[in-house]
Amino acid sequence: MKRVTARKKFTAKPRAFKEWLKKARTLATEELRETAEAKFRGHYAYCGVTDNMPGIKRFAAEVEKLLFKWLNRRGERNSLSWAEFWTMLDRFALPKPKSRVTMFGVSVKAEIMWHRRETGRKQRKQTSACGIGRNRSTRQKENPARLACERGQLSV
Repeated sequence: MKRVTARKKFTAKPRAFKEWLKKARTLATEELRETAEAKFRGHYAYCGVTDNMPGIKRFAAEVEKLLFKWLNRRGERNSLSWAEFWTMLDRFALPKPKSRVTMFGVSVKAEIMWHRRETGRKQRKQTSACGIGRNRSTRQKENPARLACERGQLSV
């Protein structure tokens, strides 16, 4: 069963962030960024479970739109274009959405890494035409000529 953010909670969080931005838009950019970053981290820690990555990314996108809107309402002199806004976000990076809690004991990333490592071992064991490098159990079942080749008694 997949875990996703409830619809009510998802609509409530950006709404609460919007209300906070209305009140805090006059803060210095650095102070605003620090508080927004803490809010992002808290949301990721609470909602960042297995299979909820689309919800977390959607929250991040909604909040970035709100940040753009409310930072542009500071005044006409301080308004930003989208290009300037993305440059500012590159400079004052907000936390990237990521899953914090694994519900199934083993993370998906760890499972992929384990699979790649095991696949690589199998490929390294299977070398040369006469079977050198294969594990012992397979060698014993194979052709005696290959075993002789492996021992150096027969040339290829």
